[in-house]
Amino acid sequence: MQRIALGAIKDVTTEYVAFDFFRIRNKIQTDIEARVREHLREFGFTLKKGLLIDIQVNQGFDKAIKETEVIRQRQTEYVFQKLNEEVLGQT
Repeated sequence: MQRIALGAIKDVTTEYVAFDFFRIRNKIQTDIEARVREHLREFGFTLKKGLLIDIQVNQGFDKAIKETEVIRQRQTEYVFQKLNEEVLGQT
């Protein structure tokens, strides 16, 4: 069972980029559950409800994701600030 679950999790998680784990965690959980259900069905099992409680990653990877997310947010803020300044400059 563990191999089935790990295989399904690996299949699903490779379809997403790191930032998705912060933004669309519920969708990823739903996709993992569906994939595990599909694999278990092949062996005659029925999964009623799966619950992904936590996603743990290597600390260095986690730090890099968070730092990159902060930079992405700052870039977005900068773009909006620039647009705001342009609008104010035109009035």
